[in-house]
Amino acid sequence: MQEIREIFISEESFSSRISNSLRRRTDSWKVITEDEAEKLKAGYGRILIKSRKGDFVKRCPCTQSPYISCCYYNINLVEGCHQDCRYCILPDYLSDKPLTIYSNMDLLLEELNDFHASLNAPIRIGTGELGDSLLYEKTIGHNDLLIPLLNDFSNFILELKTKTLETLSLKKYWKNNNIVWAWSVNTEYVSGKLEGKCASTKDRIALAKEISENGGKVAFHFDPVCPYKDALRDYRDLVDLIFSQIKRERISWISLGVLRFPGSQKVFSDSLIEFISNEYINGEDGKLRLLKTLRKRFLKSISERIYEFDENAMLYLCMEPYDVWEHVLAGKPEDIKNAIFHGGRIA
Repeated sequence: MQEIREIFISEESFSSRISNSLRRRTDSWKVITEDEAEKLKAGYGRILIKSRKGDFVKRCPCTQSPYISCCYYNINLVEGCHQDCRYCILPDYLSDKPLTIYSNMDLLLEELNDFHASLNAPIRIGTGELGDSLLYEKTIGHNDLLIPLLNDFSNFILELKTKTLETLSLKKYWKNNNIVWAWSVNTEYVSGKLEGKCASTKDRIALAKEISENGGKVAFHFDPVCPYKDALRDYRDLVDLIFSQIKRERISWISLGVLRFPGSQKVFSDSLIEFISNEYINGEDGKLRLLKTLRKRFLKSISERIYEFDENAMLYLCMEPYDVWEHVLAGKPEDIKNAIFHGGRIA
């Protein structure tokens, strides 16, 4: 369970809607100057509320060619995470910055208006690229502010991706047609070894079941798929568990991605060592990757199991080239990308 230990609010953000939401929920906060906010370092349980200087809405950068993008857009409302997953690259990417929630939602609304005006079909957009979408939602209430902003945008399918159980505080939105509640999931073995501060996989799936039975749409991300002795069996069992609990028509999409790291990463924690072997090499994009033949084997095994339950499952791969998509998925990459890009299965 994650604890909030310190909340800092930049002076310029004090009167913002996010700041007001937070201050209604807790008295444990401190106002700091903008200069102090810029210099604030990361710390476990430390949160900073400040204004964002750059654009909010960005297309997922994926990785360089020949790897295929899943055409996902991200709202950079939250940056950072305190769940301490051992495989996470966010600490390297975000350097020594504190977990930050951006407060200038008026600017975000302007961006969303302009972006939506350029669309002629639904797209997937989310907040879970640089952080967990729902971490600390009960205390901050940032999604309680974001969701109503999107109600008038018919071409946005909002994905809220998490490893928490904090959807409970947003129960009034469970049935919203434009929201997909998504969880990153892993085998109990991997979760126990590498996801120490996250809700258990079984609890995530149980909550997804509750939401789906109450009219909500859900999604799952098998990412990262980690190689170990009994991995093929365990991941197929995980698929069995999901489909035994949740009706296939309530699952909007499922993604698969194999454990990978920046090519510059040379040191790994002891808990990661057993999942990394000499079968990891530098890929064409410079990332440290499992050999392609083994990635195909792992991903194909999982996808085949999913297709046994749902031959029309909306499956896609994260950061894989064309030939892996062709081998693993039932359909041409272009057709799959188009279907996923325009909202997946909108139940």
